[in-house]
Amino acid sequence: MAVTLQGWTPEIERSFKETLFRFLEEVNSTKAALYLLASDGAYLLATQYGFGRREAAAVRHEARSPLVLKAREMRDKPLIVNHRDESPDLFDILHAAGSGHMLLTPLYGDSRLVGFVDVRDKGRRRPFADEDEKSARSIAADLLKLARLTGVIEGLTPETPFESAPEEITPALQLPVTAEPAGAVLDRTGLEQLYRCFSAEVAREPEISLAALTIADGSGVGSKVIIVKGLGADDLAPLLHHQGDALRNKGLEPPGPDSWSVQTVTREDQRREIGPQVTGAVVLVFSDGWAVVGGAVGCAESGSVPRMMHRLGRRAREISTQSIIRFSRNRLARGLLRPPGREFVHLEKHALSVSRLSWLVAQDLGLPRVQCETTALAGLLHDVGMLDLDYERLYRMKAPGPEERRSYRNQAVEGERIVAEAGLGEITEAIRHHHERWDGGGYPDGLAGEAIPLLARIVHVAEVWNVLTSPDSYRRPVTPERAVETMRTEGSRQFDSRVVDALLRVV
Repeated sequence: MAVTLQGWTPEIERSFKETLFRFLEEVNSTKAALYLLASDGAYLLATQYGFGRREAAAVRHEARSPLVLKAREMRDKPLIVNHRDESPDLFDILHAAGSGHMLLTPLYGDSRLVGFVDVRDKGRRRPFADEDEKSARSIAADLLKLARLTGVIEGLTPETPFESAPEEITPALQLPVTAEPAGAVLDRTGLEQLYRCFSAEVAREPEISLAALTIADGSGVGSKVIIVKGLGADDLAPLLHHQGDALRNKGLEPPGPDSWSVQTVTREDQRREIGPQVTGAVVLVFSDGWAVVGGAVGCAESGSVPRMMHRLGRRAREISTQSIIRFSRNRLARGLLRPPGREFVHLEKHALSVSRLSWLVAQDLGLPRVQCETTALAGLLHDVGMLDLDYERLYRMKAPGPEERRSYRNQAVEGERIVAEAGLGEITEAIRHHHERWDGGGYPDGLAGEAIPLLARIVHVAEVWNVLTSPDSYRRPVTPERAVETMRTEGSRQFDSRVVDALLRVV
């Protein structure tokens, strides 16, 4: 059986690849390959960009290979090589690949080499410079953090180790305003998932008398509290004080009383034991100036508080990891629309409009939030295939001829290829089929009716609405009333009428 990285998935690879792309953006390198430590001690190719068939990146480096030995020697300091002769140990590798420039960037964590990045060849054949070393250190730190969060390297210490819950009950503290999630570490979807998980974990432990999930961003704090009926503010105060202490331990000072708010949900008293009580609080998610703290009060002898905190902490780390992956995925998507050195203002504006409208339609149809996000992503990248065609000539052409129409039709297939190569496999079908028609007269495969993926049907309707009504469209816009009439008329031929109905409810 081939050795692989533990827990490795396409979603996790996507998040690493998006971070790896920063070498292209910040260092201007044309190639980069990320290697991570596997369970057998070798370093496996995790993801890469820029390496072609002639100079393909090795899929595996043994523990005694020159690259590994040199990276281990450098510890956490990147190595700049601007001529093959500067590093005799790496001469053969560079010579075989026809490369003269390398920026070898170690990932050093827990006193060992857990990975490295083989970065080659800056644009316009420029040498690597001191400022590139600084950028490489920053990118390596983010790759290492991602490795800790995803757990793909065996034995690497997790990013947020569990904190033990304090035992003593302390005086009261008042509470704050609901804060927004902190983007990469916990997005809005992640926050909703964490709320649901919190409620479910409290329900599993009848000996918990009250529990609080608190968000703080330095300017305000908000808590969702589940409390046994009959208990009041005096009972809640010690737990809130514990959570305040947990925030201070992370360097985040809770704001004054005017910035505090509490949302309370009561439940019936189901406790079987009401003996000595214990209070615990733990930081579940943390980023600079932003934190989510969980806490509970329950029967000391039952062990319900540490048990709940342990489960909630594990789920919080999983949810945060998924948020980071989504954040990375969205950054990668925006990067695909903005290739280095090129800008497509009209295409990007159209893409953003279709993305927002696709989200609203998916939401109106009752799709789960994660699927709504995927639909919005498909809307954002539905025309990305245009970038590999003659975009400047084709995209806003008012009267394309037969040859141009044939070329334009290839954009759906090209788009499918681009998103697949970027690791966005969940939207490939939507990209390929967003020009299919309900009556089977579309392209590229002539699918009809329910055979067309739902996400493709949504994006198709959203795109046509934007083309009809936007003043930035390649055609003269029509009034919303005329657009409604057009969509209704075409509803049974070009579109799924159920999706059209949803669209017209949200525009």
